[in-house]
Amino acid sequence: MPQQVRPHQLSTSSPASSWELIVWLVAGGFCLLGFCLGALMLYVAWDHNPQGEFRDETGVHWLAWLGIGFSWFIAVAGIPCLMPASVSCILFLVRRR
Repeated sequence: MPQQVRPHQLSTSSPASSWELIVWLVAGGFCLLGFCLGALMLYVAWDHNPQGEFRDETGVHWLAWLGIGFSWFIAVAGIPCLMPASVSCILFLVRRR
């Protein structure tokens, strides 16, 4: 009778999986940093509001205001988050061989 393997007995400590975990944690850190910097830039833009660019008597210009936060998020987090996706694809292709 074959021995059953329980989930806690499965080993996922291969070098590839630990590198994947590290890469995803770094990407998560960049996402958190990008979110915080984007929120900070939204606050600065709202507070500074040059010549009523983001809000005036007619209301809030959402597209211009949210574009500031989104651009900071992409600059800080979007580009480094391409790294885990590419590493995961490469590791997937290497394992398939």
